[in-house]
Amino acid sequence: MNTLLKKLVCFCLIVVISGTCIPSAYAAQVSNYSAEEYLTSYQLSHWSIEKGKINSGKNSFLDLEDRQALEVASVAGAIESLGTFAVTSNASPQTITLSVTAKASSPVTGDVLIFNPSTNQYQSVGSINFTTQYTVKTFTLPQADMFVQADQVQVKISIQSSMDIQLSLDNISLTGAAKASSNHTVYSYDVTSVTLETGTETTSNSVNLKDRDNKYYSVSSVSNKVAWYTSLFLDCAKSSVQSLEIEYDGKTSIDANDLWISIFRFDTNNWETVAVSDCKTTASNKTVVLSAPTRLSSWISDDGEVRIRLYNSATKSFTRDTDYLHLNVYHQTAENVKKFAADTIITEYGSIIGGNETSITAKDADFLKLSSDAANKIAFQSKFNVGIAADQVYAVTVSINTSVDNSANNQYISLYNYDTDKFNVFRTSMVSDKDETLRFTVTDPMELSRYISAEGEVTARIYNSAVRSFTRKVDYVELLVEYGTFEGFEIAQISDVHELIGSSNFKSIINEINTKVQPDFTIVTGDITDHGTPEQYELYKKDKTLFTNPVYTTPGNHDVRWWNSNGKNDFKNRIGPLYQSFDHKGVHFVLLDSTVNLELDGKINKAQLEWLKADLNTIPKEMPVILFAHHPFKINNNVTARHELLNAVKENNVIAYMSGHLHYYGNVIEDGVPVNYITYVKDNPEQNYVTIRFTGKNYYIYKCKASDGSKKLWLSGTMNNTRKTKFTIESAIPDANGNVTVNVAVTQAPDGISSVKARIDNYGNYTLLTKDKENHWVGTISISDYAPKIPYGKHFVGVEVFDGKQNKWTNYMDYEWEGGSVTTNWIFETSDMIQSSATAWQDKVYVGSNDGNLYCISDTTGSLNWKFSCQDGVTSKPAVFTSNGRTMILFGSNDKKLYSVDAQSGQLNWSFTTGGSVISDPVVEGTKVVFGAGDGKIYALDASTGTMIWSYQTNGLIRQQPAIKDGVVYAFVRDTYIWYAINLEDGSLKWRGNANTDESLFVCGDVRPTIAQNKLWCIDAQNTRPGYLNMTNGVLEWTSDTIQKVSSRGMATDGSLVFYTGNNGRNLYAINAADNSTVWTADLRHDGKDGDLQEMQIDSGLIYHEGILLRVAERGRISGIDPLNGKVLFHYDAAGYPERVFWSTPEVAGNRIYISGIDGKLYSITYPK
Repeated sequence: MNTLLKKLVCFCLIVVISGTCIPSAYAAQVSNYSAEEYLTSYQLSHWSIEKGKINSGKNSFLDLEDRQALEVASVAGAIESLGTFAVTSNASPQTITLSVTAKASSPVTGDVLIFNPSTNQYQSVGSINFTTQYTVKTFTLPQADMFVQADQVQVKISIQSSMDIQLSLDNISLTGAAKASSNHTVYSYDVTSVTLETGTETTSNSVNLKDRDNKYYSVSSVSNKVAWYTSLFLDCAKSSVQSLEIEYDGKTSIDANDLWISIFRFDTNNWETVAVSDCKTTASNKTVVLSAPTRLSSWISDDGEVRIRLYNSATKSFTRDTDYLHLNVYHQTAENVKKFAADTIITEYGSIIGGNETSITAKDADFLKLSSDAANKIAFQSKFNVGIAADQVYAVTVSINTSVDNSANNQYISLYNYDTDKFNVFRTSMVSDKDETLRFTVTDPMELSRYISAEGEVTARIYNSAVRSFTRKVDYVELLVEYGTFEGFEIAQISDVHELIGSSNFKSIINEINTKVQPDFTIVTGDITDHGTPEQYELYKKDKTLFTNPVYTTPGNHDVRWWNSNGKNDFKNRIGPLYQSFDHKGVHFVLLDSTVNLELDGKINKAQLEWLKADLNTIPKEMPVILFAHHPFKINNNVTARHELLNAVKENNVIAYMSGHLHYYGNVIEDGVPVNYITYVKDNPEQNYVTIRFTGKNYYIYKCKASDGSKKLWLSGTMNNTRKTKFTIESAIPDANGNVTVNVAVTQAPDGISSVKARIDNYGNYTLLTKDKENHWVGTISISDYAPKIPYGKHFVGVEVFDGKQNKWTNYMDYEWEGGSVTTNWIFETSDMIQSSATAWQDKVYVGSNDGNLYCISDTTGSLNWKFSCQDGVTSKPAVFTSNGRTMILFGSNDKKLYSVDAQSGQLNWSFTTGGSVISDPVVEGTKVVFGAGDGKIYALDASTGTMIWSYQTNGLIRQQPAIKDGVVYAFVRDTYIWYAINLEDGSLKWRGNANTDESLFVCGDVRPTIAQNKLWCIDAQNTRPGYLNMTNGVLEWTSDTIQKVSSRGMATDGSLVFYTGNNGRNLYAINAADNSTVWTADLRHDGKDGDLQEMQIDSGLIYHEGILLRVAERGRISGIDPLNGKVLFHYDAAGYPERVFWSTPEVAGNRIYISGIDGKLYSITYPK
């Protein structure tokens, strides 16, 4: 904002009390200036009493009309005062208006004089009759410069009376109207919605407040009071605002107490009265201009909100009818401002009887005069050639200064809609025989695009009629255009193509995008392939070349879950980066990788979140940011994963998160950010995609169908999404019974707080917290009704705060409920998610991380002994090999290598390079180590030297550890055969089974081969039932006919029984390995329904160890189960927030269980034997 020129204008205000009292309605003429004139209310900087004495009050009471009065008593019947105003303006005012609000102890008359430097004398500007009731008197001086000397104008208030008088001075104000400079503009804001505080709506349509048209927003009193307020959001920066002008018109059903007009102070969180108006049965109006810089900063919130409140009372019940409430905002903009006079006048109804188009170019009393036609109508159009592209325009303000000389119907001001070829009404107003300015502002970018033609023309129209002939005078018609350098643009988003299936639909969409949309670029949010095969990747790359605009692609779960021989490197090498960011025309685009290698569900990994935070620190906080990724984090109520992401970006202006995955349209708003997910391409006959149009103020998302060429607005949002509720969970403290007391402090609530509630672990009923003090809520969550029951261990409290607009804001806090026989020993944290199972050996624990390191951790303390760094993530479970008194740790990495490192020091012993990622768990047999790689080969190496002994080529990769028995390697492979038996000695094939599965169900091989009673237990990929193979020839000899849909989470055995999981791990089955009979089944869901998510598993196999069957659910719940009958021996929650953590098979040694988490942590837990 430009430095303001500060002047001191000292007024000698002499009120020689005489003349006629002007009613308060006269103050409305303050607003009757053209848009070329800039209104400023100058602050009273000094007030002194020359004659008389101050009984009470202080000079600051004079700043606002709020009934806080400076009480002045006469001396010998005389009062004389001197005032000084500090004038802040970019230009000297052309017109000044002085307003005095006061009352006297008895009626008295005075004169008002202002010192005229040219005559060196005081000049009378009028007189006031003061009564015992507060009176407002306004004086308008058209030649302001003649009263300025040395930046001062002196005004005296002088009372000479035969009796003692006490004068109550409520407000002394000075308003100036200056010629606006090139960067000054005015925005006009309509009030269309309110928040009712006290009263009952009798006419509930608050949109009636928009126009001064005798259509009322009516509220009847409650306890003889009516109060409501409105919130308006400015389209300009808070720092740029120089004046606020409030206009009010209304009446009451009875003569009631005065109406108090207040503005909310955001620094003190209370209302400040700024004006007082009569409340009569006849209409009264009030206009107030507010410009004090210190107060403006408190009346406007940081995100541009202004709240205006109307309150009054009476001695009995009444109804307040408000016709009009309006706000004009004068501000200094950094953008360009152009003011246009009409190029052409077109008369529709009536005829011109005086003047022409040059008569309406300025406020100069040179009028365009029109007479009504035979039908008693007048309508004319003003055409403006602005020559500015619509997508660069931020605001258009239309101002018309006019009057009608006879009673007529309401007048309508419209703009021509070039889309519909019709005029749309923006302002309706009663007519007046006095000059008045009718004004409206359009800031919505979509509306602006409709009213500015391709050639840059804008057409305004004013129309009204009457029951008899009438004339209209028009002093000026002006179009004020604010524009900038922001260039509107459009992009396209496509999701879930699923090549090869979606190729035809994909190409149809590409053709429409190229020929019809022509966006700046297109973003494809994942699942570009159906199963990630090389052929599917190649077809996507081929189809993508058909785009004529740039294309950015994020990975989806289908791209990294099935055939990816090199993990996520397949996507990177074939398509491009997993995540990236770039700026485009003032918007920061962030493309994220929400996938987890080999998994269905999503998570933004730790390393990526750190990258994201660093990336956003490089851009201005106010810069619009839009996020794109595949997963919306909706499946299985994955709200904590979503919160991790939104929490990382909470200090930035994130306008939306765009995703796909679910194959249908939907959206939620979480923590103020719209989370939107679009539908799929694949075999969708509608051939859906979306386009996003960005403007300087808003963005617009359209649903599009290439099948019929249709385009429909779906969602819209603001480019300034910085209005946020902020709060912290101060504490979450459990008592001995497990009940949790939660304390919440709200630090920022621009829309107020409607309710605060909390619950544990994202399930169970919410507990409503109560407000115990300002901005603080507290409550105790009882766990007595939780189902399933809350066990001992680590948990989290989720708090939801709903603001006054019912928007939801969330936060989470961990806590631990100690007790029971299961305890956490330690938790070790790495720099990224862990998908590797740990290996315990002696007093050490080894685990790999996706951060590219193998960690050696002290099992005693949980501290780091050493780490070994690879060139990519470590997913495989380490194996231990001891030879000649030396122990080595063998493990694979996504960098295509199997490593051998010293167990004590972490020094490299050897490494062996394969043709693909080594994600399988190596197994040691004698001096050999056997493992699988992404190149489809099963390898046997000399464990001491790393020399290859043999390799066998399969059609897929191995994810799990092979089993070795009697010199035969049994491996389950991700191909359509799945089952392999290979001779350990020479790598020759003993047999290959025939699972006869497809590209999806070969995940039935994602289990460790389990041998019991000389049977190789597996999952039948044809029907996902338990079964076993003949270990001699690989024939599937038996499949259960009673147990269905078992999960590929991993079986376990005690040698006699084989244990399976079903229904995503929530059902357990024990099968007698000798006769295949079902010994027992257990349903771990508390109510037998899938709504219970606490027992869900993801890729965590069962473990049988020393008489206990151990099971780990993804949300952290550990269960110890009696293998003989399926009864639960103990429950313990090992992890709190984020809740979806354990996606790998645990390690068990002694009575300790080690669990790896995708939160990047390794958990060590002791359980009872």
